[in-house]
Amino acid sequence: MTALGDGIADAVTKAYRAVSKISWEGVFYRKDIGQKAIKRMNRTPEVGIVMGSDSDLGVMDEAAMILKKFDIVFEMTVVSAHRSPERAAEFRKTVQKRGIKVIIAGPDMQLIWPGFWRLIPSCRSSGTH
Repeated sequence: MTALGDGIADAVTKAYRAVSKISWEGVFYRKDIGQKAIKRMNRTPEVGIVMGSDSDLGVMDEAAMILKKFDIVFEMTVVSAHRSPERAAEFRKTVQKRGIKVIIAGPDMQLIWPGFWRLIPSCRSSGTH
């Protein structure tokens, strides 16, 4: 079932409302899956996964899978130090305000822009190759 809404909670509510209209005799369906997504969305990410281009996504997805396995909330974004330095600077400037404590950086963000992460004193970073 797919539903659209003004936000995740609205979409989940609409999806379950639609599912409830289907006859489910002798069948059990889970009502907690959407709630897990809503809970996850309401938590502040502690880890930022950042990469210079979406070509790094395959490697960074592995990091995301491990974080999900341990129920660690994260945000993942593409920020190019070369193509969008203003966006990269904004990302770095707002990291602490967003509650990010650890950054996992892809090759472009870790290696090509040395010192970028050292400007965030309360945040730890780790790079991938």
